[in-house]
Amino acid sequence: MTDLRKLRNKNLFKYFTVRNVFTPEECNLIINSPDTFEQKDALIGADIGRVDTSVRKTKVKFFKQTPDTLWIGDRIHKYAWEANRNYFNFNISFLADLELLEYREGYFYDWHVDITPSDGIDSRKLSIIIFLSDPEDYDGGGVGFDFGRPSVVLSQGSMLIFSSLLRHKVHPVTRGIRHSFVAWAYGDPFY
Repeated sequence: MTDLRKLRNKNLFKYFTVRNVFTPEECNLIINSPDTFEQKDALIGADIGRVDTSVRKTKVKFFKQTPDTLWIGDRIHKYAWEANRNYFNFNISFLADLELLEYREGYFYDWHVDITPSDGIDSRKLSIIIFLSDPEDYDGGGVGFDFGRPSVVLSQGSMLIFSSLLRHKVHPVTRGIRHSFVAWAYGDPFY
């Protein structure tokens, strides 16, 4: 018989950070690589194809993996799998939906979770945010969590990893431009 106490996940409602995943030079290379990304509207309620700027206002570019950009996904994969092994213990199998987000003054993303029962994102397990901009270049834009911790702003090139079940938001940017790179680790659906 399985001892359920050993299967317990004590870190489900915590987030973890990894510093210096990318150098400042690599962050700038990612931000300024026009051939690496495809520009699209940020959809909310994508199952019905609408853009709701009362919930989210940001520019989104979707990552196109090429032989020249494999190192970006490989680096994110390495740290995400390590965090999962050490903290979450989810059954994850692949990394997908890599996006470059641009938050200008007044841009934000209100309270949400990264897992929904539509469009195949019901099997997201880990949410990953890489802070690409130097925090000296913008104000606001912190990631807030529902469990009462202060909002998170990390140094350039650092990664924030948390369960896709956690309710979170991006506070409005009040000065400058905040770039981040987001991705999700997927696995078997929750039963």
